[in-house]
Amino acid sequence: LHSVSFPISLKQTHNLYIYPEWVSGWLSLKGHSKLIPLMARFNILTGGVEFKSRKQIRMLQANSVDMVLIGSRYFISDATSPTNYYEILSNGRLNLLGSHQLIETYEGSNNLTSSVNGKKKRTAIIVYYYKKEDEVATPLKIRRKKILALMGDDESMRQFIETGILKLSKKEHLVKLFDFYNGI
Repeated sequence: LHSVSFPISLKQTHNLYIYPEWVSGWLSLKGHSKLIPLMARFNILTGGVEFKSRKQIRMLQANSVDMVLIGSRYFISDATSPTNYYEILSNGRLNLLGSHQLIETYEGSNNLTSSVNGKKKRTAIIVYYYKKEDEVATPLKIRRKKILALMGDDESMRQFIETGILKLSKKEHLVKLFDFYNGI
């Protein structure tokens, strides 16, 4: 699986939230068309959405949620992981999803399993998935040929990668590619 790490601020190392503060958002439950306003935050450690309810903090059960909007970021659940949420990075006929996870690494070491060169630290990563309309989320291997095959091996997609000089290992470039494909 391909993943990209992003830095955790000092405030986040204790709480491990995408947003360090509570953020307003909306909740859509499965089987209901009504949107419910709430104050929420995404917990990287548990992979879940927390919300405030009468001065209590509660976790949303992912299997009963259709979608959650926290700030400007959308999260959905999937049958492959009924307790965790995926962030929607690109939406359309081929969705690009990100699963926020926490791993332990070691300072000064490029080997994630060795503590020879430094002390243990936590690193937040994003593991990428793709999802077609009614299918389940599937891990995405960041390989040009595999991604092009998913997108129908279209010549316009190849040209977009080459003329845009896209590096698919970069999150923003991967999102651009999926947005372009979903806009065709």
